[in-house]
Amino acid sequence: CSVTVVAYGFARLRWPGRNVFFVILLATMMVPPQVTQVPVYEYSLPDDVEPLKRAVTAVTSGDLDVIVLTSGVQLAHLFRIAAQEAAEDDLRRGLTSMVIASIGPTCSEEIERRGLRPDLQASHPKMGVLVREAAEQAAAILRTKRSS
Repeated sequence: CSVTVVAYGFARLRWPGRNVFFVILLATMMVPPQVTQVPVYEYSLPDDVEPLKRAVTAVTSGDLDVIVLTSGVQLAHLFRIAAQEAAEDDLRRGLTSMVIASIGPTCSEEIERRGLRPDLQASHPKMGVLVREAAEQAAAILRTKRSS
């Protein structure tokens, strides 16, 4: 274990700067560990937003049964276009009546941030797994959602 080696180094060896490094080591042990997600980049809307506008229209008119999301950015862009069309509430209502399939936890966080709930999250964050599981489960999820 590396802790044993480090402890031995501080206890038995004398070297320049040892006390400074020891204080730094102790300080890092006293600070509670925290993890903060820092987005490395942000996607901008595509130059051609017509497919997104058509998607908003399809969702709000109830023409779709399933939405498969491989990135939270997809949903953010959908809501951004819906906001431009003054259709955010209609989009949220439409999505609520659909099966929302998410590729993984980060994507699901964005779904939940939008006041929605993913109906399924892929058991392994791969496109093939997501599509297969959505195909296998969507009909039953949709029946349950629409019967309540």
